[in-house]
Amino acid sequence: MLRFLRGGRGREKPPSRELYMIYVDESGTPGHKGSRYYILLGLGIPLDHSYALNELGENLLEKLWKLGYDKRRHEIKGSEVFRLLKGHKDKYVAFLESVVSKLVDLEAFSIAVAIDKHAFNHEVLSKLEEYLDTTLSQPPSQYLNVFVVDSVRSTIIMSLRNYADDLIVRAQSLNELLFRVHKELESRDAQGIAIFDAEADSLARSAYKIYATALARDGLAFGMDVVRTDRIKDVKLGKSNLDFGIQLADLLVNSIYNCFEHGVREVYEILKPLLGDKGFVLLPKTAKPCM
Repeated sequence: MLRFLRGGRGREKPPSRELYMIYVDESGTPGHKGSRYYILLGLGIPLDHSYALNELGENLLEKLWKLGYDKRRHEIKGSEVFRLLKGHKDKYVAFLESVVSKLVDLEAFSIAVAIDKHAFNHEVLSKLEEYLDTTLSQPPSQYLNVFVVDSVRSTIIMSLRNYADDLIVRAQSLNELLFRVHKELESRDAQGIAIFDAEADSLARSAYKIYATALARDGLAFGMDVVRTDRIKDVKLGKSNLDFGIQLADLLVNSIYNCFEHGVREVYEILKPLLGDKGFVLLPKTAKPCM
């Protein structure tokens, strides 16, 4: 399987010369509270187009200021753009179309993962609870015999669930995102560096705790196996107010959030040139898409 993922029959490909910066941002929250959907998006842009990306960001700010965006704000925030234009849906749609068109010109791509937390909790995490209950009812040590008591075991499992559910959702979405980024880079014979918003504290901490080390040491989950990724070379942090790549990832991931939460159904068609055929993942499979 590993040889298949690397695209050869035991022979390593020579190192590719093209390097992509993969800007990652989130919308919604992975825990029980907040919106129904948690969405993670990676925006890949060739390093060679960094200057053009900065130019694009400056031009988009100028356009937003003309539309009424606060001129004291020198950062593109997806939620603020939507708040400004949500009363004029045609302007919001047109702005997104202009952004996507320019990004396509820069040979960019996007991968997005959306999790319907209600369905995920009902269909997926409930199975984890059942598994824990069955396993812990037969504790591995006499010193853990308290797990034999149904009410005690149930209380402890629920405590674990309340603590870990948001981390599980975030970990699963990160794995889905980074594996698909790996495959996209492989198809382009390129390599990438994933950059997370350092100011998105919970996401940055999770990314580092879970995947900065996992990518280097363990790899990513693919089916029921773990595979090493030879395309994503590193995971780093960046400041959104200084990086138009992170800002545009924020704009795009917020637009998908608006598709689910506010019924802006045009978003999916707008983003299709960036997402391609396999760039959007909705979990679990029974969840209803926004388009």
